[in-house]
Amino acid sequence: MVLGVNNTNVKLEWRWDLEGATFRDVLFERQKPGENKAVTVIASRFNKFGFTVFDQFANEYDAKSPATLTLKNVGNNEEYIYTIVLSSLSSRYLSTLKDQVTVVVYGT
Repeated sequence: MVLGVNNTNVKLEWRWDLEGATFRDVLFERQKPGENKAVTVIASRFNKFGFTVFDQFANEYDAKSPATLTLKNVGNNEEYIYTIVLSSLSSRYLSTLKDQVTVVVYGT
């Protein structure tokens, strides 16, 4: 649960301890609960370079390494599921981990 005083700069931060694992690629995605549409990618980081927030989301989000998504201006009654997708490539296989959080905003 994230409690806020205002609707700006709400941070979603993921932390993990996987004994030295290094993730090459990281994606932040969003989706409205109950919709069967494909998820929307908000931001990406490939090959350990900095995050790129896609142009259509630049006013709504900011992304920082290692895994922080900032919601810049959350509207009343807004509801999204945010997902982080972590990918690591070793010499033998690709491993992918996902985690998600639902953000529900109740207006006053």
